[in-house]
Amino acid sequence: MARTIRIGLLGNCYIFGYPGVRARDTFPEIARRRIEAERPGVQVELVRGAVYHPADLGRQVSRFLAKQPPEVLIVDAPASPVAANVTPRVDVRGLPSGAARLIDGAQLGLTILRALSNRHGVIRPVIRTADHIARSLVDRKVLPLQRHAPPTLEDYERFLEEAIGLVAAAPKTMLIVQGPSAFNNDVSHHRYKPTTLQVYRDVNAMVKRVTAAHDVAMIDRQQFLEGSDHGMFLGNTIRMSPAGHLITGHELANAILATQIP
Repeated sequence: MARTIRIGLLGNCYIFGYPGVRARDTFPEIARRRIEAERPGVQVELVRGAVYHPADLGRQVSRFLAKQPPEVLIVDAPASPVAANVTPRVDVRGLPSGAARLIDGAQLGLTILRALSNRHGVIRPVIRTADHIARSLVDRKVLPLQRHAPPTLEDYERFLEEAIGLVAAAPKTMLIVQGPSAFNNDVSHHRYKPTTLQVYRDVNAMVKRVTAAHDVAMIDRQQFLEGSDHGMFLGNTIRMSPAGHLITGHELANAILATQIP
């Protein structure tokens, strides 16, 4: 009889897929297949949650741990929230729990639909329209909602420390933190700060420092992605290509297989 291992993942579109990377080609799915291949009798159940601002890490970690805690929790720590010149997501922390769940669910739904658009391109205009309407409702104050403030590196460190503390209080769950991906220098910089490459390195150094201080495993993606072949990215975007997901998935599988869990 197969033994089921629950692996939770908190992150952005990288864990779901997006146009150009199918869900089955994302690093979580690659890690799952590798673990199941090397551990006969083990079945991996992936549980995903969307996080687009580090301020939401603690709330989403608490939600994962309150249900059926996963044996392993992977927290993605991207640099884009600090580096990108984009409008931050809605801050639901002060909202009633029902409203917060509704907004979380809407954001998660759009993320999943973007992944599905690889097979069903006809839904892409629908996604863009829904996203535009949602942004307009917030930015034109039709709905009484506030957006997150852009996080500083110090904010990010505080939010990550909080998340690590929550998992530390759940002894049945092992935490692995993934540092930021590398920055693709072919990216058009109008969406990113001029110092973005250094910001990526600074976020990575912060994640290294915090995980080391708490004896938490870290996957240093910059170690194998920075300076690598441009084939690791989708054209001139920061998003990893299937090749980037492949190498990340195997690194994640290595980290999980090195434990006594699977």
